[in-house]
Amino acid sequence: TAVTAAQNLARGGSHPVPRVFSCGPFVGAGKAGFKNTILLEDASARSADAAAVRVKATGATFMKFYEGLTEPMIRSLEQACARHGLKMMGHVPAGITYEDARIAEVQHFFGVPLPETLERDTLLNRSCDWQAVDEHRMDEIVEVTLKHGIGNTPTIVTNQQMLVYRDFDAARRHPAMCNVAPFYLDVVWHPARGRMNNRMPPDYLDRQVAPAIAKKQRVTKKMVDAGAPLFLGTDVAQPFIVPGASLQQEMVLFAEAGIAAEQVWKLATRDAGERLGIEGLGCVEAGAPADILLFRRDPTQNLDNRAGLEAVIAAGRLYRSADLAKALQSNTGYFNSPLIKPLARRGAEKALERAFGRARR
Repeated sequence: TAVTAAQNLARGGSHPVPRVFSCGPFVGAGKAGFKNTILLEDASARSADAAAVRVKATGATFMKFYEGLTEPMIRSLEQACARHGLKMMGHVPAGITYEDARIAEVQHFFGVPLPETLERDTLLNRSCDWQAVDEHRMDEIVEVTLKHGIGNTPTIVTNQQMLVYRDFDAARRHPAMCNVAPFYLDVVWHPARGRMNNRMPPDYLDRQVAPAIAKKQRVTKKMVDAGAPLFLGTDVAQPFIVPGASLQQEMVLFAEAGIAAEQVWKLATRDAGERLGIEGLGCVEAGAPADILLFRRDPTQNLDNRAGLEAVIAAGRLYRSADLAKALQSNTGYFNSPLIKPLARRGAEKALERAFGRARR
């Protein structure tokens, strides 16, 4: 529903909204963890083409490969995407290694830890159980990436934000959370009432999550040095991943890995435009999209200069930072109103039941 709403706002032209490039339904096999999943029966061209047609019919740009797929299914889907003009990205499915899957764009560095090294076979463990990933394994991954032209969207920030569960009450009082609709903190991200992935033992955060962040930064730096394709992404809807702000946190994590600020901005702008097929995005020149950030100080020299954002030009329209801040305050005020707050909370509870009820049963 968020994709449709954003597309409608963009067509109306009255709000500054991002361009939307949807992945459509997930494509997997076996048991669906999410209701919006297309399940393949086998690795035949017929099944793959049927999935591609359904994804394309939603207006999606990408097909998102998801859980349960086998290596032959992945190869068949690649061919179907080529026939139907779909880009590809997604998860390396459970039980398959990064090098066997060879997905065109891998999310979250899934498949880098070997399946037998995981404490449990869950999405959380596949993201965080990096204890066996050493320098040799990192170099193997970089070599396979270069050989097959694989792109990666590390989403390191998703792991970084997991650490807030060391003290959830303190995290929800952070000034940045004033801009978040309260039903996220009360329901969606809550450690007891939210998703199962929110319920992490405290020792797991220190034992696995924190070390995984450092290792992912190391792999990211190796890939940049080797010239491998990388993309900035955040996995919005994961705990404490706030649109916009989380992308900037990911940029900082890249910089902390030793990647130059100017290179980080290139990944966030021009390289993103090339991946999405938007000619000229990230360049200030005649004929390029009129999307520009105006800062007091040069942010390509130091990412801390992001704090000096003065204005945003989106699709050729100027928005001053002060006016955007007022609009954001008005939006959060709406969700904190006595009428809307309880309704939004109940709506979030029902949405979680619909999205995850099947998997929990």
